[in-house]
Order: sequence, then C-alpha cells, then structure tokens
Amino acid sequence: MTSTSTESDPILPYNPLIVIDRPPRPPRAETREIVELKQLRVAQPELASAIDMQIALVDMQRRVQGRVPLPWIQVDPEWQRAQQSAGRPLVRFRDIPLEWSDFRLTLRQTADILQRFDALERGDYEKIVALGRDGNALEPLVNAWYEATSGVEPGSDPKNRAPSDAPASLDQVLVLALRPFLARCAEALTSRIDLGTWTHGHCPICGWEPDFAVITPNADRRLFCGRCVAQWSFAAHTCPFCANDDPRPHHLVRDTRWPLPRLRVRRVPALPEGVRRPQCSASRHGPPSTRSPRCRSMRLRCSEDMSVEKRPVAGASRTVRVA
Repeated sequence: MTSTSTESDPILPYNPLIVIDRPPRPPRAETREIVELKQLRVAQPELASAIDMQIALVDMQRRVQGRVPLPWIQVDPEWQRAQQSAGRPLVRFRDIPLEWSDFRLTLRQTADILQRFDALERGDYEKIVALGRDGNALEPLVNAWYEATSGVEPGSDPKNRAPSDAPASLDQVLVLALRPFLARCAEALTSRIDLGTWTHGHCPICGWEPDFAVITPNADRRLFCGRCVAQWSFAAHTCPFCANDDPRPHHLVRDTRWPLPRLRVRRVPALPEGVRRPQCSASRHGPPSTRSPRCRSMRLRCSEDMSVEKRPVAGASRTVRVA
C-alpha cells in the first residue's frame, strides 16, 4: 500500500525584480501609398519635407478611418436618378457618420501637421484650433460648409461656404479632416450604386473636385475625388473643371492659391520628342468654369516611357494629377 503525501507544493515568493518580457508587438503593415512615398523620399531627398507631411497625413487619416463605422445610406432610386440628372451628389450631411469628438481631434491633428511643415500660417492655425475646441460653433459651420461645397441640395451657393472672418486655410483643413468620414460613405455607396451614367467633372458622392486621374489599360480615364477618394469615369480629352473638350494644344496654367504642398504622381505614355500633351487653359481660351472662377488644370510633361513621374507642387491649387 502506497502512502499519499499530504504536503502541498512549495509556493514561490513574489519577486518584483523578476520581469517577464512580453514578445514585441509586430508593427502595423504599411499601406502601399506610404511604402511608395518612402521609396520616393530615398530616391529624391530634396522632397523629404513634403513627403514626410504626406506620410503624416495619410497615417493619421488611416487611424481615424479605422474607427469610423460603415454607414448604411438609404438612397431612393427616384431621388438618385433626379440627383444624377441634375449633376448633384448623393451624400447629404446627415449621412456622414460623424462622431464629433473624433472629428474635433482629427481637425486639430490635421492643423498640427500642416503647421509643423509650414503649410499653415500661425494665425490661421490658432484660429482653427480654437474653432475645434468650440463645439457650439464648429458643428453648424461644418454643416453649412459641406452643404455649400457639395451642392447636394438645390440652390446651394459655394461662395457662402464659411463666415467672412474664417481663416483663409479653413477649406484645406476641413477637406483633409473630413476625408476619413466621407471615404467610408464612398465605400458604402460605390459598392451598391452604378455611377456609369455620371458624366460630370465633380464627384458623384460628395460634390468635390478631382484631385487625381489615371488612364486604365482599357483607355478609360478615371478621376479620383480629393475629398472622399471616390472614383468615376470621365471623357479622356475633356477638362473636368470647365468641360472644355477642344483637342488642340492650349497654354499651360497653374494656380498658386492653394497653399498646401502636393505631390503629383502620374503615369505618362510615350510621346514623340518635344511633343506635349494638350491641357486645358479655359481661363484664357473658352468659357469660364461654372464651378470655379477659372480652370485650374495643371502642366503635364511627357516621358519617354510608362514610368512614374513624381514632382513636388509647392503651393499648387487642388492639383489634378493626370496619369
């Protein structure tokens, strides 16, 4: 017969000096955009400041967008057809999944990044940060600004987008701060709605202007919204700002009213030596734009192959980066 020991196992005393190291958390995978921006910074170190600002903005917007829920936007088919036939977008302000505490934080962080890289004047920065702290003033201002700039409701006037004493750089800060929230609206709508009949130069989702363009392998020109990142097809030889479709060469113009430095990344097909792709300058030739004081299309340089041409545009106005 075997005896059973009643003694308990020894208890080791707690030693606060012994620290169990936790395995390091793997870093978050970087997006393709950030990876390519870092590669560009290595290839062209003179663009380091502008690239670092873009990386900071993209990283901040990605963190915010990850917390924004995907909205369920109910769109009546008859109302949708009426909006599209009238050239008005689909997202109303009440459809945007805005959590105001998150938006105030995003507004302040956006202003911080722009001011850190000298893309925002100190006076404008202080006014915008103070506006973000004043919840009673911020909400109606953002509502009125979006309604005026989107044109989602008939009769809206983009000239009355902000009070007369608003900071001059408020537009660019609001565009960047609203992007994570409007991008979720674009995700919700573009998967359910056919935008094939949209033929206007402004965004069918939020009504803002295109900020990027690309030519697909099927020779289809796609415009990308500068506010919600939605994309839609557009005529290959037509200016999206003034609808000028004259294929003849034009003078090349550049607007310097937009103080935010941008990067143009575009894919340019091969052209004969010395030949430039025609770009619209309807501010000098042709009717003025109905959506802006003058056409703001930018210069496009030809390339010997299908390589990517990347150049900084300091002070460019909502650059249309044409691929």
